[in-house]
Amino acid sequence: MQGPDQTEPNSINKELPPGIARVSLTESRSGIPLTGWDGVRHALKTYVMELPDANIAVREFMQVSGPLSAYLPVLPVDVIVDDVLTEAESPVLHNGRWVRSYDYEGAPSFFKTRVGIQKVGTEEDYILYLANSFSGITIEEELADFLGIQRVVASKGVTIDFAVHDDTFQIDFTHMAKPIQQVVKSLDHPFPRRRMTGNILLKQFVFNRTFDYSPPPLVLGSTNGLEVTADLKNDWFGRFKHVGRVIQDTYQVHKSVVSGPLGAEHSEQTKSAPYLYFEITPQIKWGPDASDTTDPQVIANIDHLQRMIAEGFGKK
Repeated sequence: MQGPDQTEPNSINKELPPGIARVSLTESRSGIPLTGWDGVRHALKTYVMELPDANIAVREFMQVSGPLSAYLPVLPVDVIVDDVLTEAESPVLHNGRWVRSYDYEGAPSFFKTRVGIQKVGTEEDYILYLANSFSGITIEEELADFLGIQRVVASKGVTIDFAVHDDTFQIDFTHMAKPIQQVVKSLDHPFPRRRMTGNILLKQFVFNRTFDYSPPPLVLGSTNGLEVTADLKNDWFGRFKHVGRVIQDTYQVHKSVVSGPLGAEHSEQTKSAPYLYFEITPQIKWGPDASDTTDPQVIANIDHLQRMIAEGFGKK
């Protein structure tokens, strides 16, 4: 279960190839690392009793239920938390994970709240995930801050921003093919069995996308239990326009070059260009064989891949 926050990108600009404006490093975090089952219990009790936003679930339940909420039994905090942990204990022990989305049966403290617990490593270490329908993943972030614990790395990435001229962008995928091929070659288990070319990338990132379909990210391969993918992001909002009853594709393609207008999401005024995004995530995210992103060596492996991808798009 994940709903990670995205940190501000760290620019690593050097001399960049033509058409590329910026290369940035990003990371997202999700889940609170805890030691021992008592650590999980303490975190959940803190969420119920002391975290201000935890009361959102209670307030929302009162509004939805109206007079019926007066008949809701008031349970001690220990009973509420123990009920959650009793249900979670066996699945976590045998499967390495447990996730449940509570509705009215979780009222009031876990009303419309999703709780997940994952076992990591060989010791008694766990990761707690929390989100509800009213404040999203922010309740997990606020609980981590309250406990003074940094959340777990969910993924790291590299963003390639392209140059913009007169509210239009242009991407030459032939220029992108060589550094992407270098990424593929560096992986222990490369996924594409053919050489990356501008036309292959154009098909993946442009031709395969329609108004109502977005292809999944391109899997480049894996190494050390980590998967690397590539995707063209932010390309939908400026691309398709309604002209009467017809949906018009505003992008133009010439050979391996795509160009088009900038787009803005919904009512946002700031327009932006599509960007190429590489993401590094654990290949197995759950269970006993999952990569433990609380392990410094796993983080070091992720960092190595991230820097290698980013430097491949800088002028050597």
